[in-house]
Amino acid sequence: MPDLRDGLKKAEQNPLQAQFFEYADKEGPVLAIASAWSMASLARTDNRNSDVYGVVLEPKSQLVAPVDVLQSDVSGALKSALGAVGRDSDQDIERRMEAVRPQQEQIAQSTARRIRDNIVEIGDRVPHALEASRARIARDTRLKIEAQTQVAAAQTAQAIQGAKETVAESRAAS
Repeated sequence: MPDLRDGLKKAEQNPLQAQFFEYADKEGPVLAIASAWSMASLARTDNRNSDVYGVVLEPKSQLVAPVDVLQSDVSGALKSALGAVGRDSDQDIERRMEAVRPQQEQIAQSTARRIRDNIVEIGDRVPHALEASRARIARDTRLKIEAQTQVAAAQTAQAIQGAKETVAESRAAS
């Protein structure tokens, strides 16, 4: 899916801006919005494989369905009204459809804004969650190392005590 990879590359190049793009999959055209967050700073590494991408994909047919319904309803109402007064409706319908096009665009833009806002909201939680996970892993690792160190110190102390007793017994026997 080269189009999807291109969209993710754009998101990576513009990390503060959600990137809108369209691509085709086996079921038809898909509208997408993507954002990228670099986790390299949280992971304290330069490894770009730690980047996180938020991608929302929606079939174009689902996003434009409200616009198609609106267009169909408006066309039907206009044909009905114009037919009743005996006019040639096709030209009037086209003119009036052009008049409602801004409303159609507004619906599409509103949907895209909601999708972008949801991605941003989810994305804002990602760095904090990753930092909390990193801190929990570091704490758990430190506790395990401390426990293992205490066990090793106790075993070493026991071995030293055993060696002292063996030396003392062999001196007493001689």
